[in-house]
Amino acid sequence: MALVNCSYSNAVVGASASWGGQYISVSQVGALELGEIRLRVEEESVVPTVRQLYSALKALKEEDVSNLLKKYIKTSGEIDAVRELLDLRMLASLILWLTGTLKLEVSGVDLVEDLETGQPMFLAVYIKGCGWDEWKVISRSVKERLVSEGFSDVAGRVALVCEEALTTRRG
Repeated sequence: MALVNCSYSNAVVGASASWGGQYISVSQVGALELGEIRLRVEEESVVPTVRQLYSALKALKEEDVSNLLKKYIKTSGEIDAVRELLDLRMLASLILWLTGTLKLEVSGVDLVEDLETGQPMFLAVYIKGCGWDEWKVISRSVKERLVSEGFSDVAGRVALVCEEALTTRRG
């Protein structure tokens, strides 16, 4: 199962050009397909939101959600550590939204720990294909979206990281 192989069926899809106003409008109720898993999207106005994806993922077994995240998180032990910090369904819904709606390429998720205590601090979600300028816009707009949809805990525990920015000088 691959998270990036998403398709919308029974829907007419259109997306805005700006990061801040990213949306997908649908003329009828559609379904989001994730490999072998098919999620039915109930609302017609704006599809899918992070909240809608989270609601759809609540119907899945936790094992299925863990399997979806294995593409981004290396080991089962790391998935267990992530589970201690954040609801796996919340993380999966964010990744689905980033890859399916915003069409960003998420390359991985790492748990960032405090060096002194070894305690988990936050999750880093790595994104390919964006530099310093895009990083600020993506991070701000995604965090605002998460807070507006009631996912403040996710916004506070997940850092989006643009990989190319880390390899270039800020200028």
